[in-house]
Amino acid sequence: MNSRTFIKELKEYGPGLVMKHTVSKIKGTEDAEHDYIISLHNLSTEKEKEEELAHNFREAMGYDMDFKNPSTFCQKIYWMRLHGATDLKTVFADKYLMRDYVEEKLGKGYTVGLLGVWDRFDDIDFDKLPDSFVLKANHGCGYNIIVKDKNSFDKKAAKKKMDKWMKTDYALIHLEMQYYKIPRKIIAEEYIDQMGDEGSLYDYKIHCFGGVPLFCQVIGDRGVGGSKGKQAFYDMDWKPENFSLGNYPPFEKEIEKPAAWEEMKNCAVKLSAPVDYVRVDMYEIDGKVYIGELTCTPAGGNFPKMEPRETDKLLGEKIKLQEMA
Repeated sequence: MNSRTFIKELKEYGPGLVMKHTVSKIKGTEDAEHDYIISLHNLSTEKEKEEELAHNFREAMGYDMDFKNPSTFCQKIYWMRLHGATDLKTVFADKYLMRDYVEEKLGKGYTVGLLGVWDRFDDIDFDKLPDSFVLKANHGCGYNIIVKDKNSFDKKAAKKKMDKWMKTDYALIHLEMQYYKIPRKIIAEEYIDQMGDEGSLYDYKIHCFGGVPLFCQVIGDRGVGGSKGKQAFYDMDWKPENFSLGNYPPFEKEIEKPAAWEEMKNCAVKLSAPVDYVRVDMYEIDGKVYIGELTCTPAGGNFPKMEPRETDKLLGEKIKLQEMA
């Protein structure tokens, strides 16, 4: 494990679990990643899981986690990771079943075209897929492989990556319980693109609180020219907000309001109405709206660069946790 990876895992998982992972590598364990996951599985009680997350929270945010009375935005996201899972939020987390929910609430045509679904990577008939597509494991976050040109696609590397994901219990390795017991599938979706002024697909993330959309986080320029992304924040009238969650640097200029903005807001209301908080991620291409994901615990609640700092408290007041009501 190199120093950069060690520091990243230390911040995300805490020293106890990272030490177990490191020791397993030193001992020459055949599958160290498997041992790492098992170490998280062994956090069998709610208290142990809370203690691990509380440590991670302190390391990431610089103040204490309160599971009994969470009040800030980040505290409530952390609370939801362990205690906020519901059957509906599990549907949201499932990249495959989420599509049915979107169709039920909005009608057909609001999800990216589905090209296939399989239980194993070896079942995929790549000859039947188009030149460009996206592969996803449905039971986690970031389990995506973008294929822009099938002719240069490294199938062997993709199989290794996907096989590892399919063996991983995302809920337990990240302690985000809405992912627990999702039946694991591999899906292929159409590749969509939109070259904006910043040279990438804009991702419109509308944060909804009890069915009320409050602000839109626009992210773009990811993976273009080595960039890791830029972002901007707008209210529901597309006026710039005076805060930032801090995940990415800001765009240098204003982002034009999408042509289908009113429709996008209506979609967010319909999809988010049943839950205390969800971020509705969507795209807009040539006036057509696509729902990408429904995210209940964005960034796992880790927003150490949020500005101004009081935003953490102000947004936290907007989340009325259903399970604590």
